[in-house]
Parts: sequence; structure tokens; C-alpha cells
Amino acid sequence: MLQPSATLLLCVLAAAAPETPLDQVTIEAHRQVLEQRLSTFVYAVARPEHDESLKRWQRPMCPLVAGLSEAQGEFVLARLSQIARDAHVPLGSQKCRANFYIVATTQPEELLKAWRHRDRALYGGASASQLGHFLRPDQAVRVWYNASFGDSGGGVDPGEQGTEIGNRPVATNRRAPNTRLLMADVLAFSSVIVIIDMKRVQGFSYGALTDYVAMLGLSQFDTRADLGSAPTILQLFAAHPPQPLPAGLTDWDAALLKALYGTEQAAFTQRNQIIQMMMRSVTP
Repeated sequence: MLQPSATLLLCVLAAAAPETPLDQVTIEAHRQVLEQRLSTFVYAVARPEHDESLKRWQRPMCPLVAGLSEAQGEFVLARLSQIARDAHVPLGSQKCRANFYIVATTQPEELLKAWRHRDRALYGGASASQLGHFLRPDQAVRVWYNASFGDSGGGVDPGEQGTEIGNRPVATNRRAPNTRLLMADVLAFSSVIVIIDMKRVQGFSYGALTDYVAMLGLSQFDTRADLGSAPTILQLFAAHPPQPLPAGLTDWDAALLKALYGTEQAAFTQRNQIIQMMMRSVTP
């Protein structure tokens, strides 16, 4: 049992101990709210299908712009390339073979019909039901992704082809990781097609359109997700966008892209890694 003098001393020390500063409490509460908002945002837009990896570029991305004037096309290419460099996306040389097609047209349905007639492999053998959303005529900007499996180390080895199913080679991975924390296979883009309906984007700046296309082309984000009040250029064509609309790529967008390419693609916890990396980027 404490003696009276010892009890008195403890009371004095407790009274003299500094309380947690209110500004520190406020900052911590702000961080918790921000982390929750970022978590909701990331889990809404970065939603892999069938427990697969989040898609991204592993081979060098080589953009091609068509349907715009020379000056407009150069503007789009320069801005898109800078966004890719900032996010550490692999970029091809100036004379690389195009695999990211950005096409502006006033007749998207006619263009896609003629393009598919000329190139039967345009959609990678997708079924009519899989093409349904892409071919819908009510979209200002539509995107199609062709992706192939690679190993968890981030490479796509064309020499590792297994048996054929329906005359189509099936990739095999002989370097699967010896851990259940990582996926054996990841998905990497082989090509991306973005079609801009110029009749539906009147009034939008080329800067905002380019940033929106960059977000679509550097990963397969879900533009149909409920984004709430998240400050993102992905709101550009939302049914109920917040006001005012972002004029271009936001801090959240830039942080999301950089985190996507800066975290382990094969990790089952990649989205949590993205959230923590974004927190470090956007926290004041």
C-alpha cells in the first residue's frame, strides 16, 4: 500500500503531466477521416475481376493519337507521356509499335465496325456479351483492354507458352512464387483502345480529356463506380458529378497512379499498399 506522501506525490505528477495538445488530436482525426475516404475511393475504382491482379503496363506503353489536328495530337501525346513518366509507367521509344490507341471521331460506331472488320483480333476473341458495354452508343469516352498473364515478377515471357485450347496458346508460369502472399500470375496490358466521341465531349478542354484518358489507359479503373465526392478526374462524365468539376488530374489521381505502379502487383494486399502510399502523398 502506498504511503500518504507517495500518494500525494503521484497526484502532483499527474496534475503536472501535459495533456495531449488539441491540435495533435485534430490532426490525427483528420488523418483517420482521410484514410477512410481514400480507402473507399481505392476499393471503388480499383476493383479486380475474379480475384485477379490489378492490371497495369509491364511492357513499354506506346501511345498513338488519331483523329485530331497535328497540334492537338502533339499536345495529347506530350501530356499523356508526362503523366506516365510521373507514375513510372514504362514508355516506349519514339519509333515504338503502337499499343495504346486514342482515337477521336464523330462516328465511333461506324469506325469500330470497320476496324473490327479489318482486324478480327481487335478484341482478343471476346464474346458479344463482353463487348456489350464497350459498344454502347451513349458513351462519350469508351475503353477496351486486351491483357495477358505474366509471372509475379512482372514479366511476360512469350517463350513460356503452354498447350493450345481452341487454337489459342495458353500462357504458363514456371516461376510461381513459393508463398501464398503473392499471386502466381498477374495481368499486364497488351493493348488498350480508347474511343472519344467528339460529338459528346464538346465544352470539355483537351487537358481534362487527356487526363481522363490517361487514367483510363494506365489501369482498368471502374468509371461506373459511385465516387461520391472524391476529387478525381474520373468524375468527368459521372451521372452526378461534384461541383466544381476537376479541371484536370488531381492530387488523388496522381497519387493513385504512382502508387499503382509503385506497389507489388502480385501482392494480395496491393490495394492496402496503395492506400498507405497515397496517404503519404496527399497528407498535408
